[in-house]
Amino acid sequence: MIMENALAGKFFKPCFHLNSRKSLVLQKKKGIGSSHKFCYPSKFKIHPLLSHTLCLSNLEVGGVETQEASYEGLVSDQQIVWPSPDDEIPFWKRDFPSWNVNPEVPNESSVKDSDLMHIIHVTAEMAPIAKVGGLGDVVTGLARASLSRGHTVDIVLPFYECIQKQQINDLALISTYDSYHDGNWIPTNAYRGVVSGIPVIFIEPSNEFFKGQQVYGGSYNELEAYLFFSRACLEWMQVTDTQPDIIHVHEWQIGALPLLYWDMYRYLSLKKPRIVLTIHNMEHYGECRQEQLSKCGLDGSMYATAEKVCS
Repeated sequence: MIMENALAGKFFKPCFHLNSRKSLVLQKKKGIGSSHKFCYPSKFKIHPLLSHTLCLSNLEVGGVETQEASYEGLVSDQQIVWPSPDDEIPFWKRDFPSWNVNPEVPNESSVKDSDLMHIIHVTAEMAPIAKVGGLGDVVTGLARASLSRGHTVDIVLPFYECIQKQQINDLALISTYDSYHDGNWIPTNAYRGVVSGIPVIFIEPSNEFFKGQQVYGGSYNELEAYLFFSRACLEWMQVTDTQPDIIHVHEWQIGALPLLYWDMYRYLSLKKPRIVLTIHNMEHYGECRQEQLSKCGLDGSMYATAEKVCS
């Protein structure tokens, strides 16, 4: 989370500060509603936290007066080193720590939510089996936190060839179906296993997608592979009559899934789910031309207008 918040600092200006280890103190100017108590969209900044102590002086920002604050122990002694195009070894080929991901099942939380849901995370990464950066850690941590509060949680992940199968417990083929790509229906396998106490669905197409020795950087077209994966996830839900309450989509790789859901699968059989899209890192994004988008079965020309983008 520190990594993601640090990146936000490049786009926003500050509106709150930490006043102690346990509290976030914000003095509101008279007349500001509770819905505005944390930030103004154009005036929000979280600085990269690279030391043990954060000290900020009194100042007034966006109509909100803030007080001097200090917060210790926000990050570990290990300093964050950001990837660079000049790196001798690209970041996706480096060994990354798992940021204290414990393979053991987390302890049951004493706090249970009253309105329990079925949540499916659709992601390109998951720690520790398919981890490149912080995305994998966040997905695993969020899934485990939701499980501990009583929710039903699944993660749907491409079955990368590089995944070490011995890290997956109770791996089994659960369904075989066809999913569309570029005018063809691709035979696809869906496996279920358990990783770090979390149920995981692995999607494995029979073509060249997700083949290679790394999560990223294979010989296949990654954009087309993730367009396929986005539709294959929804297709699997449809053929198995899986109706989660929430489909939580992570990062640009799965960005086509909401389009496919609202413009296609909602009119077929997936009536129940609602979509959550989280962008973890705004410095990394994919670019998709309309003819590429059409390969997943959508009419790419429909999305090349401002009206469609805003609808």
